[in-house]
Amino acid sequence: MGPLYSIQVYEGVTLLVMCLIKLVVTERNYVFLLANLAFMVSIIILTGAYMIPAGDITHEASEVSTSMFHSGWELHGGADLRTLAVVALQVSQVPVYMTAYGVIVLSHRNLVSVSFGLNTSLSEKLRG
Repeated sequence: MGPLYSIQVYEGVTLLVMCLIKLVVTERNYVFLLANLAFMVSIIILTGAYMIPAGDITHEASEVSTSMFHSGWELHGGADLRTLAVVALQVSQVPVYMTAYGVIVLSHRNLVSVSFGLNTSLSEKLRG
Protein backbone atom coordinates (compact mmCIF):
# COMPACT_ATOMS: atom_id res chain seq x y z
CA MET A 1 0.00 0.00 0.00
CA GLY A 2 1.02 3.57 -0.32
CA PRO A 3 2.53 5.63 2.44
CA LEU A 4 -0.82 7.30 3.18
CA TYR A 5 -2.38 3.95 4.12
CA SER A 6 0.61 3.19 6.32
CA ILE A 7 0.44 6.56 8.04
CA GLN A 8 -3.28 6.16 8.67
CA VAL A 9 -2.89 2.70 10.20
CA TYR A 10 0.03 3.75 12.41
CA GLU A 11 -1.80 6.90 13.46
CA GLY A 12 -4.91 4.90 14.36
CA VAL A 13 -2.99 2.36 16.44
CA THR A 14 -1.01 5.14 18.15
CA LEU A 15 -4.19 7.03 19.02
CA LEU A 16 -5.74 3.87 20.46
CA VAL A 17 -2.69 3.29 22.64
CA MET A 18 -2.81 6.92 23.79
CA CYS A 19 -6.50 6.52 24.68
CA LEU A 20 -5.74 3.44 26.76
CA ILE A 21 -2.95 5.28 28.56
CA LYS A 22 -5.32 8.18 29.17
CA LEU A 23 -7.86 5.75 30.65
CA VAL A 24 -5.25 4.44 33.08
CA VAL A 25 -3.91 7.83 34.17
CA THR A 26 -7.06 9.95 34.58
CA GLU A 27 -9.86 9.55 37.07
CA ARG A 28 -13.07 7.88 36.04
CA ASN A 29 -16.36 9.59 35.44
CA TYR A 30 -19.07 8.50 33.04
CA VAL A 31 -18.88 11.47 30.70
CA PHE A 32 -15.14 11.00 30.21
CA LEU A 33 -15.52 7.24 29.71
CA LEU A 34 -18.33 7.71 27.19
CA ALA A 35 -16.41 10.36 25.24
CA ASN A 36 -13.23 8.26 25.23
CA LEU A 37 -15.16 5.13 24.19
CA ALA A 38 -16.83 7.01 21.32
CA PHE A 39 -13.43 8.29 20.16
CA MET A 40 -11.89 4.80 20.30
CA VAL A 41 -14.78 3.28 18.34
CA SER A 42 -14.46 5.95 15.65
CA ILE A 43 -10.69 5.33 15.40
CA ILE A 44 -11.31 1.57 15.04
CA ILE A 45 -13.85 2.24 12.28
CA LEU A 46 -11.44 4.56 10.46
CA THR A 47 -8.59 2.07 10.79
CA GLY A 48 -10.91 -0.68 9.59
CA ALA A 49 -11.76 1.38 6.53
CA TYR A 50 -8.13 1.01 5.48
CA MET A 51 -7.47 -2.52 6.71
CA ILE A 52 -10.60 -4.27 5.38
CA PRO A 53 -9.97 -3.50 1.67
CA ALA A 54 -6.35 -4.56 2.10
CA GLY A 55 -7.54 -7.79 3.71
CA ASP A 56 -9.94 -8.36 0.81
CA ILE A 57 -7.14 -7.89 -1.72
CA THR A 58 -4.89 -10.27 0.24
CA HIS A 59 -7.63 -12.91 0.37
CA GLU A 60 -8.43 -12.61 -3.33
CA ALA A 61 -4.72 -12.83 -4.21
CA SER A 62 -4.46 -16.06 -2.21
CA GLU A 63 -7.24 -17.59 -4.34
CA VAL A 64 -5.54 -16.87 -7.68
CA SER A 65 -3.24 -19.89 -7.65
CA THR A 66 -6.10 -22.32 -6.95
CA SER A 67 -8.24 -20.77 -9.67
CA MET A 68 -5.39 -21.00 -12.17
CA PHE A 69 -4.70 -24.62 -11.30
CA HIS A 70 -8.33 -25.67 -11.74
CA SER A 71 -8.85 -23.71 -14.97
CA GLY A 72 -7.96 -26.65 -17.24
CA TRP A 73 -4.70 -25.17 -18.48
CA GLU A 74 -3.23 -28.62 -19.14
CA LEU A 75 -5.87 -29.41 -21.77
CA HIS A 76 -5.32 -26.41 -24.05
CA GLY A 77 -2.49 -25.03 -26.15
CA GLY A 78 0.94 -26.29 -26.95
CA ALA A 79 4.09 -26.77 -24.91
CA ASP A 80 4.86 -23.04 -24.82
CA LEU A 81 1.50 -22.23 -23.24
CA ARG A 82 1.88 -25.03 -20.70
CA THR A 83 5.37 -23.83 -19.75
CA LEU A 84 4.02 -20.30 -19.29
CA ALA A 85 1.11 -21.64 -17.19
CA VAL A 86 3.45 -23.66 -14.95
CA VAL A 87 5.66 -20.62 -14.37
CA ALA A 88 2.58 -18.50 -13.61
CA LEU A 89 1.37 -21.14 -11.15
CA GLN A 90 4.75 -21.19 -9.39
CA VAL A 91 4.82 -17.40 -9.11
CA SER A 92 1.24 -17.27 -7.83
CA GLN A 93 2.13 -19.60 -4.93
CA VAL A 94 4.07 -16.79 -3.22
CA PRO A 95 1.70 -15.20 -0.67
CA VAL A 96 0.82 -11.55 -1.14
CA TYR A 97 0.64 -9.39 1.98
CA MET A 98 -0.11 -5.70 2.14
CA THR A 99 1.79 -4.06 4.96
CA ALA A 100 2.10 -0.69 6.59
CA TYR A 101 5.81 0.15 6.16
CA GLY A 102 6.62 -3.55 6.17
CA VAL A 103 5.73 -3.91 9.87
CA ILE A 104 1.96 -4.29 10.31
CA VAL A 105 0.20 -6.69 7.94
CA LEU A 106 -3.07 -5.13 6.82
CA SER A 107 -5.61 -7.92 7.16
CA HIS A 108 -8.94 -8.81 8.69
CA ARG A 109 -7.16 -10.85 11.38
CA ASN A 110 -5.06 -7.91 12.55
CA LEU A 111 -8.06 -5.59 12.65
CA VAL A 112 -9.91 -8.07 14.84
CA SER A 113 -6.86 -8.55 17.08
CA VAL A 114 -6.48 -4.77 17.55
CA SER A 115 -10.20 -4.43 18.32
CA PHE A 116 -10.16 -7.42 20.68
CA GLY A 117 -7.03 -6.16 22.44
CA LEU A 118 -8.68 -2.79 22.93
CA ASN A 119 -11.83 -4.42 24.29
CA THR A 120 -9.82 -6.59 26.71
CA SER A 121 -7.77 -3.64 27.95
CA LEU A 122 -10.86 -1.49 28.36
CA SER A 123 -12.75 -4.15 30.30
CA GLU A 124 -9.75 -4.67 32.62
CA LYS A 125 -9.57 -0.92 33.23
CA LEU A 126 -13.28 -0.67 34.01
CA ARG A 127 -13.15 -3.64 36.41
CA GLY A 128 -10.09 -2.62 38.37
